[in-house]
Amino acid sequence: MSADNSDGHGVWASSSENATNQWSNGANTDYSSNNGNPALSNSSNGLSTTFNGLSLGAEQHGESIFGGSPSPDALDTNIFASSNDQPVEAAQQGVWGEPSADATRNPAPIVDPLTSSLNIFADHDDGDNVFGADANTTAESETYNAMEDWIKEIRKLYNPLAPDMVTIEEIPEREGLLFKHINYKLTVLVDLPNTEQSESKSVVRRYSDFDWLQEMLIKRYPFRMIPELPPKKIGTSQNLDQTFLKKRLDGLYNFVNLILKHPILKDDDLALTFLTVPTDLSAWRKQLNNKFDTVDEFQRKKITKSFIKMWRPELSQHLNEVAGSLESVLETWSKINIIIQRSQRRLTQKIHENKIMTNLIANLQEETPKMYPIDIDEGNNKTVLDINNNLSMIAQHEKDLSELNDKEIATVNAELIPKFSMYIDILLALRNMFERYRIMATNNIPQLQRHIQIDMERLEGMKGKPDSSGTEYDKLRLSIKKDRISIMQQLNRSWLIRQCILYEFSIYQETQFLISGAFKEWVRLNSNFTELNMNAWEKIINLTQNMPTSNAE
Repeated sequence: MSADNSDGHGVWASSSENATNQWSNGANTDYSSNNGNPALSNSSNGLSTTFNGLSLGAEQHGESIFGGSPSPDALDTNIFASSNDQPVEAAQQGVWGEPSADATRNPAPIVDPLTSSLNIFADHDDGDNVFGADANTTAESETYNAMEDWIKEIRKLYNPLAPDMVTIEEIPEREGLLFKHINYKLTVLVDLPNTEQSESKSVVRRYSDFDWLQEMLIKRYPFRMIPELPPKKIGTSQNLDQTFLKKRLDGLYNFVNLILKHPILKDDDLALTFLTVPTDLSAWRKQLNNKFDTVDEFQRKKITKSFIKMWRPELSQHLNEVAGSLESVLETWSKINIIIQRSQRRLTQKIHENKIMTNLIANLQEETPKMYPIDIDEGNNKTVLDINNNLSMIAQHEKDLSELNDKEIATVNAELIPKFSMYIDILLALRNMFERYRIMATNNIPQLQRHIQIDMERLEGMKGKPDSSGTEYDKLRLSIKKDRISIMQQLNRSWLIRQCILYEFSIYQETQFLISGAFKEWVRLNSNFTELNMNAWEKIINLTQNMPTSNAE
């Protein structure tokens, strides 16, 4: 699957390059964009369509990282400055000082001010390089090494193969007067930081509590890999079979353990509350009038210059490649999961057939003396008795095989299938993060740039006209100032989002070891149980070696 959409834009293209957004979450939902909301649909190439809000493509010097029309203001926009800071007036700006005619007629293209001043995205310098080519090479090498070190440090914080920290079990008794619901007992196996855990370290939660936690985490961390929840039910049926309930239990288990393994989510106060407050969570929420801090994590944060300086455009290519391959990998891994589950069903069928075989052998043993009443061996039934004794050993062998198969099914369900399903849940979390990015990481910087340009032209037109209103002139200056501040804030947010996406992409790299771990476990279990089955067959071969096959014996 290509990471580019039909318009030729990468998934990190700017908002100005898209008229609609698509969200593919498994449901065929289409919201009209006429009311200002993005159009959402279940697209087969949802991940490869254009993401809005921030272009992470290969940036060039003098181009906007957000795309859109150029504007003269960006060279002076400082995304590290507070919104209360007063911009420095300069003649070439044409807003905060007297503009030159050339500056007004030929405004400079908008660029990210930091990348412009640091010149980290340019392929070459436009001016003379006073440090020479060696200095450029050294700077590029240092930038590359800094990013590599940053990614390595982030990856150390995440270990998807770490032991799970929470167990979950279904409580048999259902609650509710009219509509019964299932409660789940969660037991935390580790000490959680900054919490007061009960002595048992256990809490009781229902499905709606998990749903609430996921909703809160998405609001707080929209651009992180929030784990997916299993469905509450399928369709409109209230009759939930045991197979579905088991899968839902496994999904909830993965959900809570993935949260505790995530370097950021594990310290969230609501996540810790979910795992430690012993009372009913819905009652606790009502007690607080459902007033929780749901502001996203980027509020009151500013991007660091060091991150912008070490950003490399090829990282955008990696992100696009992942987004383009995600659906294919999900499909492939799901098919692998299906094959493993089919092998489980075949084992279950084999157990059933072994039981039938055991019963049939018992029936045969009852009939053989009647079928062979004439004994040619000194007046006794020694031959038939010998055959029946061997049949008894074969029947016992079938029982032994059934026990082995039962043990294999239990082991695979407990140790193997969770590893394969965990990887699917991580891929889904990554896909949903990309989808939220495409929907939520939008900005109106191109429109603000155009608005500033129009206001600047109006200011220029008012020069030398005695009938021009001073109030109107001041309004235009104030409007330009507000637009500049808005661009500054949106640039800062867009860089923070980029940093967050790269953080998640970095820890996602550790999930490659889930592939190794899952298949190593698959090989080990198959080898062990194949050996046990071989031992059982060798044993029965030796036991039935002397089973009579002719009268001469």
